[in-house]
Amino acid sequence: MGAKTDLHSGVYGGAAPNPLFALVEIISKLKDSKGKVLIPGFYKNVKAPSKDELKAWKRLPFNEEKYRKAEVGSKVLTGEPDIRCCTGPGRVLRLRYMGCRAGLWRWERRR
Repeated sequence: MGAKTDLHSGVYGGAAPNPLFALVEIISKLKDSKGKVLIPGFYKNVKAPSKDELKAWKRLPFNEEKYRKAEVGSKVLTGEPDIRCCTGPGRVLRLRYMGCRAGLWRWERRR
């Protein structure tokens, strides 16, 4: 639980509980460093791709390096190491976090 209202970090930082920091700690434990989801039961009813499926995916005409540079624009692609990014949507169960609002967002709206 956090403070009853927005507090200036220069005065209250470190003393007042920070709910966003608590959320960051929780989110950081949802996956391991290789991208595997650590939530108990997350994969329970998911059929793993077969060896034939994995082989077929590797044969798809998809250039991950070009995709990374030209479309994503990041230094690395993430996800589970054995699953190509072009095969994930619609076939492989993924965990994504889409964002949140916290802190001074109400203060900024008042300006």
